[in-house]
Amino acid sequence: MGCVRLGRRCIGGRCGECVAQSRAARSVLEFGFIPSYTLQSGRFKDTKVTFIAMWHNGSAYYSDGNNMEYRLVVNVPVKVF
Repeated sequence: MGCVRLGRRCIGGRCGECVAQSRAARSVLEFGFIPSYTLQSGRFKDTKVTFIAMWHNGSAYYSDGNNMEYRLVVNVPVKVF
């Protein structure tokens, strides 16, 4: 049986491309953690501090593979007028 396609995506069959797409679809995991805190008093009142941690685990079929990303975001309100 050849490839069964729906547009550009393989949806069945035993050709190499279909097998690769089905494996890649089953072997990816993304997980994230995003806690935040807003200062409630003091000089920096209403400043929001957010820590972002994201993990991406992909199979060999993904170009980026596995990566971990960490960010610290600080939002400080500024009064212009």
